[in-house]
Amino acid sequence: MGLSFVWADWEPGVKGAPCDNGEQEFGGHCFRIPSELDADVKEWTRLGVKVIATVYGTPAWARQGRPCSPAQQGHETFCTPNNPADYGRFAGLLAQRYDGLHGNGRIADFVIDNEVNTNARFDIGCGHGTPCDRNAWLDAIAANYNAAYDAVMVQQPTAKVMTSLDNHFGREFDSPDDFDPMLSGMTVLEGLAARAGTRQWRVAYHPYPSDLLRPGFSADDYPYVTYGNIGVLLGWLHQHFPHTPSAWDVELTESGINSLGPYSTERAQAEQLCNSFRNILGTPGISAYLYFNGTDTPNDTSGFTPGLTHANGVPKQAWLTWALTNRNDYSWPVPPHCGFEYLPYTQLRRGYSPTRGHFASTRLLPHGVMPEMAWRLLRDPRPGTMPLFECKSSQHTFLTSDPGCEGQFPMGPVGYAYTTPVAGSDPLYRCSNPSNGDHLITADPHCEGFPHNDGRLGYALPDTQPPQPVALYRCYRPDLNDHVTTLDGNCEDYPNMDDLLARIPAHQAPGTVALYRCYNADNGDYMDTTNPRCEGSSQKDSVLGFLYTTHVAHSVPLYRCYDPDSGDHLTTSDPHCEGYPKNDGRLGYAFPGQLDQLDPDGYTTPGP
Repeated sequence: MGLSFVWADWEPGVKGAPCDNGEQEFGGHCFRIPSELDADVKEWTRLGVKVIATVYGTPAWARQGRPCSPAQQGHETFCTPNNPADYGRFAGLLAQRYDGLHGNGRIADFVIDNEVNTNARFDIGCGHGTPCDRNAWLDAIAANYNAAYDAVMVQQPTAKVMTSLDNHFGREFDSPDDFDPMLSGMTVLEGLAARAGTRQWRVAYHPYPSDLLRPGFSADDYPYVTYGNIGVLLGWLHQHFPHTPSAWDVELTESGINSLGPYSTERAQAEQLCNSFRNILGTPGISAYLYFNGTDTPNDTSGFTPGLTHANGVPKQAWLTWALTNRNDYSWPVPPHCGFEYLPYTQLRRGYSPTRGHFASTRLLPHGVMPEMAWRLLRDPRPGTMPLFECKSSQHTFLTSDPGCEGQFPMGPVGYAYTTPVAGSDPLYRCSNPSNGDHLITADPHCEGFPHNDGRLGYALPDTQPPQPVALYRCYRPDLNDHVTTLDGNCEDYPNMDDLLARIPAHQAPGTVALYRCYNADNGDYMDTTNPRCEGSSQKDSVLGFLYTTHVAHSVPLYRCYDPDSGDHLTTSDPHCEGYPKNDGRLGYAFPGQLDQLDPDGYTTPGP
């Protein structure tokens, strides 16, 4: 459970002992105790839930006379203090009061400040026309962190103390001279590591989608690091700080997925929430995932409604996903899924794209990469195992035991392979083709025809479970009256998302046929077809997945419809074509993905 502890609320002014009722003395200062927050810590601790505190909010007295450029009214509390020791004292109070030994519950982990790479949340008095000094910014981050870390460690030597970053991770985001200044996550972590001495620093990360209003994310999101490519953060930490194990333990302390149209829908939010679990569970080293937030804010006008329930308390589909994904004691409507079904393993999936090459990942493959085969690795280390890492070379990825990724770009840890054979295991080889630079992983010592065997990576358990279905979204561009079917939760920048249309197999299963998306350059129209030649009127744009040719349990037919006046095609489950005048016929059958029919991965389950 994540709770916010705002320094300005606890110490609005400087006051020495004796302290009044409802206050506590610490370090010669009196602090007010917010009764509701105090009770929350105690109750969550009683329930056995770990409490993670975000500690921020500088009171006016602690920043008096210091330059400050708040991004908006009310953001003055994000201005840094004159004396970091004052902030450290507050963190120390929290660590002492909530150490689990004084009857008040326990705060186990501490997030120091909030999104310190952004001037809007960590203001050193620059921006809005005044360039920021990069070193001064990093000095201020480290000063607050070090003061808080030292104070917390005195009270709770086993607590985790983390610095906080938003999703702007790659160096491309370094812009200290901009009107709204920012430092990249990479720059902040290198700066903190250089200033933290021997402290065991850690990271609290916010992996929001790159566009807050859209639900989509993917393995190709860099220089953002989002739910889609969260492994990049862990891989980079291993690569750049190979002797700092604390840095390899990351908590995701704030993030959410929009559910509001026209850019998203509640079904899309639930689907992408499930995908976030898959990628997080597929990334060893992530030890906590806090969702923001449980309930939408009443009368919100931002267009960003990530809540699992509406403001009136009515649950969204995403609430069922959040509540039931890991319930192994609750078999209906869904068994454990969204990655929980693999624990204590990760699922290592090999995929292939004709234009990009082979991939090997425990996270969702990029759009257009078709899954081929899979194995299981342990998510956590055990005796007789070794870690493997996914790395990017050109447009594909490969595996290695080198945390430095052999000098290539890190995509993240994938799990732990056995160093010697165990019952039922396969040897796992890495093979390469020097002529095109491609790599593949295989159990075949002859490399399936690839000319070079790079060596054995270890041993893994084969996984014959079919890959999870992929979601088809239907999107719309009103100015052109044009629909498109896509795998991209961001609609390929089409302004409107109609909805999550269906879920279809991502691989060629018995009784299925490929679904192609075709493009007519003459009128700019996309249409879907099972004809590999695009019916002779368009060019093949992509393979979306596979449709069943006959009805299977819980499937629904998909039709292609046409409006001769606009030239637009759309795909729908409505035999009446949603009012379009012409039904071109049934394309095949797909899963609608409704939770009262089947689980979000498409595996059917019995009724109650």
